Amino acid sequence: MYSGCALLVLGVILGAGGPPWRIVSIPGFVVALATAVYSLFFLRCPACDETIGYTVSPSRPFSISPKIRFCPFCGIALDSELEKVA
Repeated sequence: MYSGCALLVLGVILGAGGPPWRIVSIPGFVVALATAVYSLFFLRCPACDETIGYTVSPSRPFSISPKIRFCPFCGIALDSELEKVA
């Protein structure tokens, strides 16, 4: 997401000089938006399959806060290993 935002800002800054550089901001916007949508709606608990992206996304830029250790829906530890289902 941060690389998409950086590309978006770079396209906006360089786009002030002319139209060819404005096109750089479009892929940056798409990458940032796609990453935000994925992290908010498709990041799921491995045990109960509920969406937990809204819980873990705003905590830290590049990792999940150490304070978030359990799923808010089922209570399972997010660091625990699950049995493989064949």
